Amino acid sequence: MGLTEIIEDIEQETQQRRAKILEEGKAQADAILKDAEREKEKLILSYEEEARRLAASERRERLSSARLDARRMIVEAREEVVQRAIHQLWDVLESLRDSPEYQEMLRRAIQQGVRELGGSATVYAAPHDLEKVKAIAAEFPSLVVSDEPLESRGGVVLVSPDGSVRFENTLESLVEEKMESIRLEVYNHIFGEER
Repeated sequence: MGLTEIIEDIEQETQQRRAKILEEGKAQADAILKDAEREKEKLILSYEEEARRLAASERRERLSSARLDARRMIVEAREEVVQRAIHQLWDVLESLRDSPEYQEMLRRAIQQGVRELGGSATVYAAPHDLEKVKAIAAEFPSLVVSDEPLESRGGVVLVSPDGSVRFENTLESLVEEKMESIRLEVYNHIFGEER
């Protein structure tokens, strides 16, 4: 099974789980938005009543302030929902660690790192991946697996013998690389509009 097929399998499983998470997130978002909408209406009514008692210019200021507050509340509620969906996406990615596809992804990441660094390297892995990485690294006599734990949710980091070159292929680096597109996709899916 090639790296492309493995990545496609992982991406397909991740997309299926992401779709489920996004649907749940959409339901949560709808509830949060309804609450925010009710609060917005209460704020607007409150400000309108107060504004009637004030001069015309102050009335305009307070209505504007109420609308800004309401918009801010809606933006904050939406951001909270997006953050929850991203957190759930991390849970899905972490749940894949015990899959054969994840083991193969580690193997491909190590192979790619060996190619990038030209052979010899020290491999760092998260504690939960260490035994898997040691087994894979045994296939590469020029690799040394460090017992120093890598602070990561998954993946590997390879460092050249002199420490001058670092090859990072962790879940965090992969997600960070695609974070803006992930956020945009989550936002569009849940709220049905472009941000």
